[in-house]
Amino acid sequence: MTLDEFRHARWDLAEAIELAQRASGQPPVRPLNPDDDAGVSHLSLKEIRRRASFAMAARLSMIRPRPMWDVLKDQWVTTWDVGTLEAAMYLMLLFDIQGRGQILTCPRCRKDFMADRSRTQFCSNLCQNAAKVQRFRARQAQRERANTTHDQEKKHRKD
Repeated sequence: MTLDEFRHARWDLAEAIELAQRASGQPPVRPLNPDDDAGVSHLSLKEIRRRASFAMAARLSMIRPRPMWDVLKDQWVTTWDVGTLEAAMYLMLLFDIQGRGQILTCPRCRKDFMADRSRTQFCSNLCQNAAKVQRFRARQAQRERANTTHDQEKKHRKD
């Protein structure tokens, strides 16, 4: 795979993730193209789900399940013949959207991640704490501006 092919595959995967997020009823934190909202904002939920399915189906055709006897477990297990790395990424996306978590995009670092709780917003404690510090400093700066304005008004009234 060339570098350009990899970039294209990465873009396609990001688009499939965005469609999967929209299909689940959650707007993506970071639309691929904010100007036209990925061209799907005007579409029905049914059409978005159809496009998400279509975006993944072609890549998943490179994957074949195969039964295999697991000697240690003494039972049949499913193994996967995966044709390409791109197909493996789409298989993981499929497992993620079928799992109990949600695919989210961290509002701070823009990483895609799986959230196992409905209240989760950030990919890690590091991002969560950094966002809290940023909000605290913004509130602090706003208070300082308000105090400065108030002091200037007081001084102006005295003069």
